[in-house]
Amino acid sequence: MRTALGYQYHEDRFQNGTDYTFKQNQIYSEAAYQIQNFWEIYGRIGIADLTISDGFRPHTADAITSKADFNDNWSVYGTIGGKLFYPVDKGYGIGIFVQAGHALSDYSDSVSGTVSGVPFLTEVSVKNFWNVSVGMGLQITGDSGVKVYAGPYLYYAEAKISPSVITSATGLTSGETHLKNKSNLGGFMGIVFPLYRMFDLNVEGEYSERFSISTALTFTY
Repeated sequence: MRTALGYQYHEDRFQNGTDYTFKQNQIYSEAAYQIQNFWEIYGRIGIADLTISDGFRPHTADAITSKADFNDNWSVYGTIGGKLFYPVDKGYGIGIFVQAGHALSDYSDSVSGTVSGVPFLTEVSVKNFWNVSVGMGLQITGDSGVKVYAGPYLYYAEAKISPSVITSATGLTSGETHLKNKSNLGGFMGIVFPLYRMFDLNVEGEYSERFSISTALTFTY
């Protein structure tokens, strides 16, 4: 068994005619069930905020908006996943993973302004925000127990955008639509430092259009 407390700063590019940068700070708790370090299944529960940079940027020349970015505070999200590891030799091995995550509540923010001098006020909701990824990597273990791993992954994410009042002022308020991540291919690299007794510190970086980084303190028992 393994438990963990973690933090991730995540960025990604979404598009539907216009590109948007999604940014999140995620704090989570994880529980995993392992069998002889060969495979594991795990689940996470946490909270995350959401910023969509320039989400409320004026979409037309005759539009004025009260702010540029979409912002909402903490929402609950959940993640499930599994890993399989094959030790090729004492010092290295190959692993594969699959993971899926879903926001368990909606994000929302309001924007006001004018279009051709006519005032408007609308609330935009980000609904059904989910993602799935699958990848593989090579792991090398040093004599000190430090593990370094890296590899490619495939990734897909989607979110439904719903404005309470439709207006041409911004791309997010022009109607109900789906945003999808811009790139489906990425790479990751991480390092695991053994700490006191059964504690480890894991630091990992990912890149797919934008760079993300995470860290977690794990306890194996």
